[in-house]
Amino acid sequence: MIKKSINVCFLFLFFQIHLFPQITNDIKSDLNHFGNSGKGLWNSFTRFDSETNITLATSFLLIGSAYLADEHLKNYSQSNKSKFGDILFSVDDYYGSKWTLITIGAAYGVGLLSREEGFRKTALITAEAAIYSGLVTSIIKSAFGRSRPYVDKGKSDFHPINFTAHETAFPSGHTTLSFAISTALAEQTESVPLKIGLYSAAVLVGAARIYNNVHWFSDVVSGGLIGYFIGKFVGKNALGEKENISIVPSNKNLVSIIILL
Repeated sequence: MIKKSINVCFLFLFFQIHLFPQITNDIKSDLNHFGNSGKGLWNSFTRFDSETNITLATSFLLIGSAYLADEHLKNYSQSNKSKFGDILFSVDDYYGSKWTLITIGAAYGVGLLSREEGFRKTALITAEAAIYSGLVTSIIKSAFGRSRPYVDKGKSDFHPINFTAHETAFPSGHTTLSFAISTALAEQTESVPLKIGLYSAAVLVGAARIYNNVHWFSDVVSGGLIGYFIGKFVGKNALGEKENISIVPSNKNLVSIIILL
């Protein structure tokens, strides 16, 4: 399947060879867009104005409150397993996982090759939200070195500067990615049902991480906050291109790709 997809891409590129200059320019433009988003995020992190301080204080309060409920929610979730819950909370195998990142990359490729500018930009903005939020979360994970619930050492077991999987619980990476992606996409649509669906999926992923005993409630809350704020920033600061954003591709070139597949 992978080999076939690669052959399809090469075949499509062969027929679209006259578009190489445009594709190259699009990639350069997107890399510049990616860098500008990173600079903007860094400036927002280091600004520390009244709005930022209020946001940080509120976030710490929410995380602290969640920390108090960590043990209770762990015990509750592990004592109320069911077949329905096992199926419902398997969502974290897909959304917020490596498959989500692969899907975003594929969407960007489709937008690039099909000349669907709006769809490509949507994929780019989503990728920015996922990558930058993932980077922030990874740094915090290693800095705190918190043990996961299944280790059974309690919610207060921390080993700073740690890179092992079972001691990098805080914050939840799956929850971070799902909220970052959902928020970035929600910023690009006026559809209320779609917004509800996107945020519901992100919340479901967070609940799944607790249900599957791989994260504490405070891990999920902190990951959700990081993903939300970074996704919100990237989504709202799409360099004035919001009117060109498209959730679904429609170009006739996309039809060619589907037919070849």
